[in-house]
This record gives sequence, C-alpha cells and structure tokens, in this order.
Amino acid sequence: MINKKFKKNMIFSVITIVMSILQTLFMVPYITNAVSAEAYGYVSVVMNIVNMATIVSIAITSMSARYITIELQKKDFDKANSYFNSILVALIFISFGIILLSTVAISNINYFMNISSGFVVQVKILFAVAMTSLVISLIISPFLSGLYYKNSLFIMYIFASLNYLLKIGFTIVLFNNYKLVIWGPFIGGLIIDFCSLIFYIFYIRYNVPQISISISKFKKKNILDVLSSGIWISITKLGTILLSTCSIYLSNILVDVKITGIYAAIIQLQSLAILVTGAIVTCFNPEMYKLYANNEKDKLIEYTKMSIRILDIPIGIIVGGIIIFGKYFMSLWINNQYMNYGMLITLSVIGLSFSLPIDVLSNLNVTVNKVKLPAIVSIISGILNVTLTIILCKSFNMGIYGIAVSQVAISILRALIFFPMYSAHILSISKKTFYPDILYCTVVTLITILFGIIANRILVPTSWLTLIACILFTGVCSFIIILLINKKMRYKIKIMFLKYLRIKNLN
Repeated sequence: MINKKFKKNMIFSVITIVMSILQTLFMVPYITNAVSAEAYGYVSVVMNIVNMATIVSIAITSMSARYITIELQKKDFDKANSYFNSILVALIFISFGIILLSTVAISNINYFMNISSGFVVQVKILFAVAMTSLVISLIISPFLSGLYYKNSLFIMYIFASLNYLLKIGFTIVLFNNYKLVIWGPFIGGLIIDFCSLIFYIFYIRYNVPQISISISKFKKKNILDVLSSGIWISITKLGTILLSTCSIYLSNILVDVKITGIYAAIIQLQSLAILVTGAIVTCFNPEMYKLYANNEKDKLIEYTKMSIRILDIPIGIIVGGIIIFGKYFMSLWINNQYMNYGMLITLSVIGLSFSLPIDVLSNLNVTVNKVKLPAIVSIISGILNVTLTIILCKSFNMGIYGIAVSQVAISILRALIFFPMYSAHILSISKKTFYPDILYCTVVTLITILFGIIANRILVPTSWLTLIACILFTGVCSFIIILLINKKMRYKIKIMFLKYLRIKNLN
C-alpha cells in the first residue's frame, strides 16, 4: 500500500518538519534574547487565540477535503464540483465574519490578555497579521482537495517549508536593522500564504479540470451535509484546544507573563512531536479515503494498524529523547535557567506517547464519518482539563505545574479509555484490536529512555557536540532494538533494500 506518491509525500513532510525545527531553533532564542521571554510569551498567546478562532470555521474546513475527494474518487464529478463551490462560498462568508470580529477584538485586546504597556501596539499588529493568514488558509481549504485526489500533498509541504524559510529571513533582516518587533517574522508567512492561494487556484484548474469555480453551483444542502459531521469536528477542535493549546493562555491569566514565556518556549518541544505527527498522519489520508470510497474494509483496518505502528517509532523516540535530554537542549538553546525545569519539560511531553498515536484513529473516524461521539468526549475532556487546571493552580497553588499535570492526566485517560474501543466499534471488530498498536509507542519511548540514561551516564551533554553525540547514540541504538523486536517492520525494510539492490544492478 506504500506507493511512490506516499514516499514522495513522506519525504517532503520530513523536509517540512526539518524546516519547522530550524525556524523554531532560530526564532525562539532570537526573540527571547533580543527582546525578552515575555515577548515570546505574547507571540504564543496570540497564536493560541488564533487557533481558538478556527473553531468557527473548522466545521466546514475539516470535512471539505474529505467530501470533495471521496466524490472525485467515485468519479461523481458533478457532485464533487457542487461540494467544492458550496464550501468555497460558505468559507468566504465566514472569512468576512472573522475579519469583523478580529477588528473588534484588536480594539479591546486588553480585556482578554495581560499585556505590558510597551507591547500593546506590537501585539495588536501581530494579531491582525495572524488573523489575515487564517482567513487566507480558510479560502485555500477546498482547493486542497485537488492535492488529496492526486495524492500530491508534497506541494502543500513545499509551501509550508517556504513559509518557515521566509519567517527566518524576515526575522534576520528586521532584527539586524534594529526593528525589534514581534510581528515582523509573520509578514513573511503572510506573503507565502497569499502566493499559495494563487497557486492552488491554478493547480485545481489545470490538474482537476472537473472542478471549476462557479457560485451558481452553490447548494445549501451540501453545506448542511458537511456541517452535519463537521460541527462535531468543530466541537472536537474546541475540546482539543481546551485540553492542550489552551495551556499557554491559561498560564497568561492564572500564573504570570514571565513564566508564560518560559513555558511557551518549553512547549516548543511538545510542538515538535505534534508537528511530526501531523505531517505523517496527513500522508495516510489519501489512501484511507480511497480504501473507504472503494468499500475495502479489511484493507482499511490493516492500513490503519500499519499507520499507527509507523507513527509510533518517531514519536516514541522523540518523546523519550526529550524526557532525558530536554533540559540540556533548552539550556544550550536559550539559557541555563531551563536546567531547573526538567520536571516541567517531562510533564509537557510524557503523555504524548499515549495521545498522539490516536491521531490516526481520529482520521479514521473522519474518513468513515463517525465523529459525533468523539467530539462529545473531546469537549468533556477539555472542560475537565480547564476545571482541573483552575483547581490545581488556585486551590493547591501548583502554578505552572498544575497546568502541566492536568493536561497529561486528562489526555492519557482520553487516549486509552475511549478512542481505541470506539474506532474498533465503528468497524465492527474486537475492542482490543488497536491497543497493541497504540501501546507500542510507549514501548518505543521506554527503550529510548533506557538508552538515553546510558548515554547520559557515559557522556554528560553539557555542550552541543556532546548533546548531539548522546542523541545520535540514543536514537540509533533505540531504532536498532525496535527493528529487532518488530518482525514486520524488519521484513518490510529488507524487501525495500532488496528492491533497491535490484534497481542498482539493472542500472
């Protein structure tokens, strides 16, 4: 099932991940040291608020590619075209609403954020730039169906990589010219967003000629179809925000602005694992849509299990590596004060070994259009997280650690109790089917931690050279052991290697 297009998409997704890491490695210490940790905290809070704003649109955007792509796979081009235009018109109206609300929010930003007087104008400009990028991304959503249909997601990753590069470029230019503004780098991202919109319009015109922009093809029924399932994705998104990304905003209003900046920097390590997950999981979507459209249930189950196992390996190694080397990395990357936050770093990522593998199952639920109950569970989880956070911070005076403990506890419970059993239920298979695949990530994490402890005993990572040496030793040893205990993975790598040798000999 892993074809050339999947490999191409995966390669470019890895490039995007690398570019994102480079951007983060460069920008966080650059802003933190050139301006202040407080300033970076404002950037993170604004990005979180923008993420919350997507809730009003995700009911449509989350399902747009699914509905359009499946109709294209079925060769029902008239229906696909009708869905495309209906979704596009709806998103244009939503965009106008977001622009109006953003204008009001910017004028009253002090009412829902704690901001020092010297940063008020900068935060307002950053908010405006970020919201403009959000509006463009909404309009782009239905055009991405062409990439899913052609299984050419690598194009999306190319634009993402350019986005990261231009942000770095704008940061260097502005800061070297003494323009110490927190919104400057995001202008570069806005330029790429606009260019990508123009590209996608022409891409779908020439590569999916069955789709054409025509307001006359708008049908209210199509929007109601999308909303019937999409509204639950919107609720799921709200639950996810309340469970995870809302932590930075809660820190801003419950703790203080300085620790928010520190925590926002630490959360970048968590964001790395989430980024890797998102990039890999997206590569599985086109094949899932295709198998579902062709009613190949057994293959869909097999593909889902394989997808989880593939995802487990990089996630487990990343999480295990962060737990052991996170404080050393943060100390070298930004400053020595982060050596005091080893426990906070561990708490920020330890739950990911359980929660991230279920992203594949979430996509499976979207594919088969069973999203109502997951949405209800997600919103309940989010509300529980916010409630527990307030209790731990206010009643038990745990501060930033209360936020981290609440998030990890609720996310693990959500991942282990509900998603594996529900996904198995909707496919009418054993409730235990997906548990071995999900828990495999924890095994990978523990193996990585073991080798990390060994590496740390041999060579304390107090410099970039020793840190890289420890990470390489840990990663390579962990991967070798994982292959030795995973017969299926070892067999697949053997087959790929033999194919490579045959091609080489033929050349």
